[in-house]
Amino acid sequence: FPSHEKLGVKALIVKCDCNDIEYTVDQHNFKNFKSTRCPLCAKKAASTKRYWIYSEAMADDANRTRLLNRLSAAISRCHNSNSKHYKHYGERGINVYEGWREDKASFLKYVQEFDGWDQPEFEMDRINVNGNYEPGNIRFVSRSNNLRNKRKIADLEERIRHLELRLPQQIHSS
Repeated sequence: FPSHEKLGVKALIVKCDCNDIEYTVDQHNFKNFKSTRCPLCAKKAASTKRYWIYSEAMADDANRTRLLNRLSAAISRCHNSNSKHYKHYGERGINVYEGWREDKASFLKYVQEFDGWDQPEFEMDRINVNGNYEPGNIRFVSRSNNLRNKRKIADLEERIRHLELRLPQQIHSS
């Protein structure tokens, strides 16, 4: 590889295995195998969230990252008992569709069918607040619409009445 002077430091011009770009590497780092990738490949390799692997399902980096972060947050609050929001989701029996947990690309392909999926200000919302994150029960809405879609006091009161009616039966049967 040819070398050239860069700010008084000898560097090499190299090309990554991805064949994307040429870049310069300090000769010492190159000799000691401390620099083996171009900056883009190094960033991808170092990322703990490997969302770039889903680029075929959704090409736009910003939308893909945002939507996968939202899916990840839903999975956490529904399936991780250490999540601070688990009591409002997982403990109530709300789950994330297994197909999306196992194949995030299928989630990305699915959500592109909806209005608002590509609007960063919109949030992923469950249509039925007592239902799962699953096909047929999600949409993208503004924050204010999402906040209005909550369990209703009347629903909670009805559930309490139902539990109160069952409680004496359980006490007597014990």
